[in-house]
Amino acid sequence: MTDEQALPELLAIQAAAVVDRAKSLGLTWTLRPATVSTVETSSLSATVIYDGDDVPVGCVSLIGTAVPTDRVMMLQIPPGGNYVIGRLPGSPFTLKTTTTFRGETNSLVDVTLTTSAQAVTPLTSLALKSAGEYIITGNADIDYFTAGTNNLVAVALQIDGVGLTEQIIFQTNASGNRYSLAHTWHGTLTAGTHTFQMIGIKSLATGGIATRAVGTSFVYQIFQ
Repeated sequence: MTDEQALPELLAIQAAAVVDRAKSLGLTWTLRPATVSTVETSSLSATVIYDGDDVPVGCVSLIGTAVPTDRVMMLQIPPGGNYVIGRLPGSPFTLKTTTTFRGETNSLVDVTLTTSAQAVTPLTSLALKSAGEYIITGNADIDYFTAGTNNLVAVALQIDGVGLTEQIIFQTNASGNRYSLAHTWHGTLTAGTHTFQMIGIKSLATGGIATRAVGTSFVYQIFQ
């Protein structure tokens, strides 16, 4: 049995253990639907808003990583136990993989944009276990210096060596401009290894426009 196959069984055992513990202590519990508000993928903690309420409450997910707007079933054990024990029909894609490159830890380098398309992030290779629909988001926090007047800058995701037709295009006129960019793609990918990258280009030869390694991060999140 693979780790992926074993995970639902292990989580079910964990949820059952929580209920058994509540019984042994004479506690009561309630099943309530809720919507995920925020998540912390490294610890499986999250906040949810119960149906009929408007205040987020902290909880622990027993179904793996959830994503904001997920519709979930909660096990609520007084006085403060809140556990995600199931995902309700109609929930959106769930987070499968996150790959983060940060300038201070991954030795990113400054990249000066030119009028020819070039990579502004390292080439990321990820092995997908199954074919299906995926949502891929690339985020880039980019700092510009001595920008040329009316310089158009385009940034786009590149998947398997092919740049997407849709691009983020914006105009910069002043030095010191800083932009936080996100580009999302939704489509079908086959099982196997795929590559992902962010590429950038500027429209004019004048002006110095570059991505800065310090304080810059590039995040690839795959949802399925």
